[in-house]
Amino acid sequence: MVTPKILLIALGVIIVVFLGILVGLIINDGQKHPKWGSETYQIYSSPPNGVNESPRITLVTLTSPSRFDPSMEHISKSIRSLRRWKGLENAPSIIVADAIKPKTKYSKTKYAAYLAKLKEKVLRGEAPFHATTLLLANQWTGPNQNIGKAVSLVGTPYLYSNQHDLVFDGEKMSKLISFDDFAKHMEKDSSLDYIVFRRQNVHPSVVEGWFEPTSSPAPSLLPIKRAYGWSDADHVAKTSYWKIKMMPWLPTNPKLFPEDHLHPTIKACRKDETCLGSKLHGAGQNLYVWDEPMVVHLDGQSKL
Repeated sequence: MVTPKILLIALGVIIVVFLGILVGLIINDGQKHPKWGSETYQIYSSPPNGVNESPRITLVTLTSPSRFDPSMEHISKSIRSLRRWKGLENAPSIIVADAIKPKTKYSKTKYAAYLAKLKEKVLRGEAPFHATTLLLANQWTGPNQNIGKAVSLVGTPYLYSNQHDLVFDGEKMSKLISFDDFAKHMEKDSSLDYIVFRRQNVHPSVVEGWFEPTSSPAPSLLPIKRAYGWSDADHVAKTSYWKIKMMPWLPTNPKLFPEDHLHPTIKACRKDETCLGSKLHGAGQNLYVWDEPMVVHLDGQSKL
């Protein structure tokens, strides 16, 4: 026989379960957020290019629908520009393409055509998409999950974080320093975890407000200054920095980019090394900015 006491207990259990589900939906914005590696992707790779070398850096590029619709012209220019930096000509490349977010107005037909063309070029190994692995998300995953997935696949000591509409001045950089020599400086100096490249045609006040570069140079011969800010793209970082210091601190909300969480936290700490170390477990320390603009944002929406 079911007594009032049993009914009351059952009702309490139902309420607790309902509240737990409701809180979970609120925290996660109604989306299911998988852990690294559990997302489903279609994976395609370019054929071997016959180059026998031990790569030191992997190019990581995120692409997704935008109000300008990503184009083959943009992503081709972006990756080709990186390969013009001496030492990156045949570097392994990982491209992660997100699916269209539900209830958005992006053209499914245009985006599908873009992904089909990108897949075709990768499978052919057509430059600059040689030595490339392409991951196509089966459903909308979000930037945090996608970059986390890409970094988990990186097997080189360094990575370059990129997005589909950024063009790097690889020719100019090659005249200044090859990537091999660039990497040697980072290897010699344990304090160099992350070096971000400034963008061109941006007002100096914006750069100062974003990075607050100090007047004192880094303990290296590279033309860099200490940075107190963080940007997702345009940077070379030690893969160990990403995997050990960055990955645990990526926010779970997939709508955000890493910089949406890291940058304001770093700015709030300002130059307090204790704060930078404790709040972000070291992810906010050892950050530097290249002293000369090297990147152009093709869609013109850059804040950095």
